[in-house]
Amino acid sequence: MADIPITRLVRTRRRTLSIEVTAEGDVVIRAPLRTPLNFIQHFIKEKEDWILKTVDKTRQKKSEIPPRLYSPGEHFLFLGHTYPLLFHNNFEKEPFFFNQGFFLSIEHQGKAKDLFFQWYIKQAMDIFPARTEHYSNLTGLQNRGIRITNPKTRWGSCSPSGNLNFNWRLVMAPLPVLDYVVIHEMVHLEVKNHSRKFWNKVGYFYPGYTEHRKWLRENGHRLEL
Repeated sequence: MADIPITRLVRTRRRTLSIEVTAEGDVVIRAPLRTPLNFIQHFIKEKEDWILKTVDKTRQKKSEIPPRLYSPGEHFLFLGHTYPLLFHNNFEKEPFFFNQGFFLSIEHQGKAKDLFFQWYIKQAMDIFPARTEHYSNLTGLQNRGIRITNPKTRWGSCSPSGNLNFNWRLVMAPLPVLDYVVIHEMVHLEVKNHSRKFWNKVGYFYPGYTEHRKWLRENGHRLEL
């Protein structure tokens, strides 16, 4: 276990063990509350080759992405499309706005990352409630609240009390991918684990979800500022 980069062990009221390699290349083990540590260690050892290969592949992908410079012409994602960053010196406009491109006042270039973050959060606060309401009407599944979060290791979660949490970075992904995460967490309102029953219900409500799940696994590392 010492050679495997385990970042976190999370114990919850789940029934099975699972391994998650995040977009950062971190490894998260999720386990039922009372699973003995030696059983978890044995499980990790069995999956050692897969974990190490997946971590290497994920970190290699991330290393191929150049760091953000927030310079003119640099492209940023929104709902799966890329848009250029353009500078303006019309100070009557807001310091940052979107109109088929991201427009930034020259005098605010030093605050570009914070302004992008604030803009994406605002979009997430509009988009996720709308998409959740849309699928609630279709599925009959009702949540108790929605929260926009900033985790490094999860795209979404469903609390035991029925609140849904969504990672703001998903507004960079194509809408069908974002919708897959919405459906995924909404199904957890009814099925609390990742059993066959859970995946069958996800597929019933959102046929073809496997394509969008695959996109997120392969491209999640790109959804960053």
